[in-house]
Amino acid sequence: MTVGAGVLRRASAAWGRAGIITTRSPWALAEPLLAAAPARMALVATLERADLETLAADLRGIERAVGLGGGLALDAAKFVAWRLGVPLVQVPSSASNNACFTRTSGCLVDGRRAPMREAPVPEGVVVDHDLIARAPGRLNRAGIGDLLSSHSALPDWALAHRAGRAVDWDAGVLESTRRELDALAVLAPAVGAGRLDAFVGLLAMGERFAPAFLRLPRARFNAASEHLLAWCLEERSGRRLLHGEIV
Repeated sequence: MTVGAGVLRRASAAWGRAGIITTRSPWALAEPLLAAAPARMALVATLERADLETLAADLRGIERAVGLGGGLALDAAKFVAWRLGVPLVQVPSSASNNACFTRTSGCLVDGRRAPMREAPVPEGVVVDHDLIARAPGRLNRAGIGDLLSSHSALPDWALAHRAGRAVDWDAGVLESTRRELDALAVLAPAVGAGRLDAFVGLLAMGERFAPAFLRLPRARFNAASEHLLAWCLEERSGRRLLHGEIV
């Protein structure tokens, strides 16, 4: 993870013929921070598999896929990079979720969740202080929810393991996640106060989870019942929801 003020400009100068996959608001905030206009820019509105296939076809010829934005853009970029076989770069525009550190793209088929779990590991995750600082506070604060969910995920995971279920059990990941939850409790007041260093701290915590996300793509140590509820609400409402707030 590359972190700091101005890192987006420096990183983007080396992207070559990149295709940026983004959404409207993050693009408006990030465009002035880039070294130059990208070869291609695509606005994404859905994670429907058919629409992502069309998006990938439209972006053929790019040298790398760059996800810029929140979970929607980052997940769409994962799919494009996977489909085209090109490197992936992730640029979160807020601390709202940990999508940039997982290989799962939350694809949909006819509105139903049908995740693709084979996205390439990103060659870089770029966290620009200037971009994170421009995000709405509500989005940055929501990122704590994507980590708090481990409080309920861990006992559920352990219970399933004791019941003899095949749940990718890893006692080491259980203990490391507990340590991160202790650290999160210390960080929480600064997140509530809206401090930039705390929002970057949430992303740094997501980075520390990354090896476990990559090895255990179903992320049973983190994706708890709250996420299942959020996906259910999205399916029933037909809307994208902020999972961190639901948690």
